[in-house]
Amino acid sequence: WSEVFSTVRVYSRAVGRPEAKRIAGRVRFVLTKAGGLTVPGFVMVTGHCTGHDTAEHADGLTTQAIVNFEYRLAPVSP
Repeated sequence: WSEVFSTVRVYSRAVGRPEAKRIAGRVRFVLTKAGGLTVPGFVMVTGHCTGHDTAEHADGLTTQAIVNFEYRLAPVSP
């Protein structure tokens, strides 16, 4: 087994947080349900989101969503 940890950051300048949340939700779906993580020579055994959050970026204009993932991969048998 191999474990992979990943963080995806989404940035939006749309007013409020809805756009950043919507994009982060799609990222979460794609990276866990719709195919997950693809690594040549490995197959994804498990993959899930370990946490997510949205906050205003330091510039005061941008919303940032952070989505964290954890995967367990197994080597493909030759």
